[in-house]
Amino acid sequence: MVLLDELRVTMSDYRKDLKELYEVLGIEKAQARYDELQKQVADPDFYSDLENSQKVLQEVKSLENRINKYKKMEETLDDILTLIELTMEEGEEESNAELNEEADSFVKELESLKLASLLTGEYDSSNAILTFHAGAGAQRRRTGQKCSTGCTTAGQSATTSRQNCWTIWTATRLA
Repeated sequence: MVLLDELRVTMSDYRKDLKELYEVLGIEKAQARYDELQKQVADPDFYSDLENSQKVLQEVKSLENRINKYKKMEETLDDILTLIELTMEEGEEESNAELNEEADSFVKELESLKLASLLTGEYDSSNAILTFHAGAGAQRRRTGQKCSTGCTTAGQSATTSRQNCWTIWTATRLA
């Protein structure tokens, strides 16, 4: 078991990571844009242009999800630190399994959110289907290919769970 003081220091260090994530995710700008779009949605003539209203509502939902994920992470870290302080006040030296589990869960979620923040380009929210075909009559040579794959959870509903997956291929040609 980890000593509570060590766990408190470790978890306190994640405040820097959260601040960095705040900057990367552009939470301040996202909140301003969200407020602006909410004013548009409140306009009585908003739904007269159905195509535009759907785009705006999609953007509102995306911004709301981004802001809520960050706020949830911030609240979770505060809760963990408070729980550590309360446990230390009770005179316990070692953290309990539940506290360690909460801390591990927070770290995993933070790492997942950091990875997802790398995939926030203009077209990253769009789906794509890729197929690879060998050229006609191409001679197969060993190229020393290396690949890397990964997935993150993009959303979850009662019946389905979406995944964002990617594959990075690198190859070198042999002389």
